[in-house]
Amino acid sequence: MSQYYWGLMSDYLDPNNEELLQDFYVEAEAQVELLESSILVLEDDSSNRDALDEIFRAAHTLKGASATVQMNEINQFTHLLEDVLDDVRAASSSVTRELVDVLLAAVDVIKAMLEARSNREVYENDGIASVAGRLRDCVAGASRPPTEVATPASGDEEDGVPHRVPRGELLEAAGPDAGVVRAVRVSFDESNPMNSVGGIQVFAALKEIGTVLETDPDFDALYSDDFHPVVTYYVATEAEAQTIEETITLPDVTTGVTVSAVADEIPGPEGIDREEIDREEIAAGPEAGPAAPSTRRASTPSSSVLRVDSRRVDSLLNLVSEAVINKAALNQLEGEFADALGRFAAAEEGYRSSLRELFDAMPRYLERMQHGASAREVKREITERFGHLYRHFEQPGAAYRQSVARFRGIAQGLGRITGELQEGVMRIRMVAISQIFSRFPRLVRDLTRSLNKDVALRVEGEETELDKSVIEDLLDPLIHCVRNSIDHGIEPPDERVRHGKPETGDLLLRASREGSMIVIEVSDDGRGIDVDAVRRKAVDRGVIHPDKSLSDVEAYKLIFDPGFSTAREVSAISGRGVGLDVVRRQIEKLSGTVTVGSGLHRGTTFTIRIPLTLAIIQGLMVNVGQEMYAIPITSVLESQRIRSSEIRRLDNSEVLNVRDDVVSLLRLSRIFRVDTDEARENLFVVIVGSEDKKVGLIVDSLIGEEDVVIKPLRDRYTSAPGIAGANITGDGRVSLIIDVAQLLALGLKHERDVRRQREAVIGS
Repeated sequence: MSQYYWGLMSDYLDPNNEELLQDFYVEAEAQVELLESSILVLEDDSSNRDALDEIFRAAHTLKGASATVQMNEINQFTHLLEDVLDDVRAASSSVTRELVDVLLAAVDVIKAMLEARSNREVYENDGIASVAGRLRDCVAGASRPPTEVATPASGDEEDGVPHRVPRGELLEAAGPDAGVVRAVRVSFDESNPMNSVGGIQVFAALKEIGTVLETDPDFDALYSDDFHPVVTYYVATEAEAQTIEETITLPDVTTGVTVSAVADEIPGPEGIDREEIDREEIAAGPEAGPAAPSTRRASTPSSSVLRVDSRRVDSLLNLVSEAVINKAALNQLEGEFADALGRFAAAEEGYRSSLRELFDAMPRYLERMQHGASAREVKREITERFGHLYRHFEQPGAAYRQSVARFRGIAQGLGRITGELQEGVMRIRMVAISQIFSRFPRLVRDLTRSLNKDVALRVEGEETELDKSVIEDLLDPLIHCVRNSIDHGIEPPDERVRHGKPETGDLLLRASREGSMIVIEVSDDGRGIDVDAVRRKAVDRGVIHPDKSLSDVEAYKLIFDPGFSTAREVSAISGRGVGLDVVRRQIEKLSGTVTVGSGLHRGTTFTIRIPLTLAIIQGLMVNVGQEMYAIPITSVLESQRIRSSEIRRLDNSEVLNVRDDVVSLLRLSRIFRVDTDEARENLFVVIVGSEDKKVGLIVDSLIGEEDVVIKPLRDRYTSAPGIAGANITGDGRVSLIIDVAQLLALGLKHERDVRRQREAVIGS
């Protein structure tokens, strides 16, 4: 049994194991994000000890994890990064802007290495050598001699006495509030079939009661498949020696534990120079080494990983248990209905038999009445003989009604469970929007440095949750909004001072939930939108007539047109007029809307509203001929019943006047080639889109609102314009789901023609 288990462990530790790689990529991504965010915190507050410790722990974890999967180029690079962090933590290097630049550049290199590995490649770039050199310069410039060690060989001890390290350096690494620094010497049982992982087990146990400062052998060596008979851990902890000993004494793993306080010199790694990392070796990667043969590289994770709170999974398991109970009740109820049906069949046969007897006896009763018998006497005889027919179905009917009542109760319970299961599964798919908000401090820092501006980023509501499928498509629009606010909105420091503003601009990124919608705001206190400049640009591009007056709201809508930009020159950041157009198109794909509010010299706010989830939506069900379609309710502005005579034609396009506004019409029967009576007198129009871009869809009838489960279409239906997916209704029919964004694109030409004609009429 133990050999089988050990075989499984060996398979899992195989660096080409897909499951191991999947776990590594998830963990590495989290550690890189932690590195970047903590470095930015350290830049703002160089005395923040917690941030520095987080950076060191993240780099150390990433180094060990990359060694486990034999990604040597990442391991060696983070090894060098750890040297720099160790110098900073020991107060040998001060936190300067230049140092932060080097650390962030190193994070970018690690990101590139991870991305290359996920694509079955090894990252090779001249920039690695440059960043490695800058890191090495930081290490060389430290005032203290290096005291870290490379992984020692198992035979580095002489006469059982380990090497020594100065006490002061360990105390510096521990910090003033870390507790007592103790040397914990542990011996391990070689007969244990899993003896090579004993060092890691003790390390994990020690982390629960203190901070592990150093190990001998080095922590990386503990991750190898080699057995280390004795390991010394240097721990900063407030726990007593007896508590430490009890905590790490593991049956069948450890054979002895010795705990001692750190004296002037304690058993530990000798203060020798860390092994020099060759610059060319880092740049070339591990392909020449035996640990990463070129024929077997890490593969791309097959699917994205979702981290879920275990309580949510437990809740689903409870609901599944209730569903199983309901299933058993339904199975039992099925038998009761079958029995009731049998009793009804038997009762029906008896009823028919009694009726035949009654009909056969009727001539005799009539004959008796003809011979002088009274009607009352005959009626009494008939009642006595056939009166049971009135109560013939009472017993099976009562049993049937009881079964129906039970069925109704079970159905209601099943409906409740289904609703809670739906909500529970949706909650599992929910992730905090902090996953994308956490990327913006670095983006803002880089943009402000390149534009010579000073901007303070504030983030609110980062705990707001939304569907993972939505959050993955939301990053790009938000990046465009933030870049627009920093480049176009927030002024340079001298201009802000002239307008009585503080030199540091304010940029707010806020998320909140309103019902089934998520609201995201990107707000700045910059110069705002110049309506006159927008109007001049619109006239130059021929978008509006020179004599047309332009309201603020209309000007805000124009900045989302493709190619529209008021920038005087094109820069590497903006000026081509593609950013906000991308924002609108991407948000509309998510069935959302984006609006702008602004005041000259008071700032600008982009407001994005998107559905909480795209997996299950509310849909307005409509009929077109014999077909049924679902229109996402978030895109429906209103619906009207009209007469055919109300539809007018303008440039071969059908339009409808709706409260002094002209709306282009599209007939779904023509778009989807459905046979219907277009000459009918009464029609229904569903107006979809937003206030600035909308179109009316002509349908035959409205059915009502329903929950719509979106199922993707395959094969030849995938490219069908105007169709986003399919849904199966309660009666088993298939309804296609309308892609409102594509239909708006079809109706956009009609809208522009109508708008230009109206402006021409106004101008004349």
